[in-house]
Amino acid sequence: MIKVFFHLQHFLSHAAIVDKILDPKPGSDRHMILSNHIDLTGMNLKPFRRLRNHLEHFDERLDKWVSEFHGNAFFDMNLVTGTKGFPKKAFLRALDAHIFKFHGEDYDLDQLHDTLVAIGSKLP
Repeated sequence: MIKVFFHLQHFLSHAAIVDKILDPKPGSDRHMILSNHIDLTGMNLKPFRRLRNHLEHFDERLDKWVSEFHGNAFFDMNLVTGTKGFPKKAFLRALDAHIFKFHGEDYDLDQLHDTLVAIGSKLP
């Protein structure tokens, strides 16, 4: 099961790199070149960059979880099916079908995949 989370973090890191490459600072040379050649209107990888940042700075997120701990159940690196009845923040890292749960936030991995495929189809 640990390999699932290892590969998921790897995939998310690469998706965040795609976002960093295709979304440069406005006014930069790269921004000018890309904006004249590729229309990425409606393509948003920011939520997944946020998740990647959570995983990259896991130690800080763990410190936050510890400081906010109220004695509730704790799940980490679990594959789950349905999470009714548990507080959202009970899942530090969990995978529920195609939803990656991280400390109260849900990330739809199908949406990430679809966005990456759409971006790929717009590249020359």
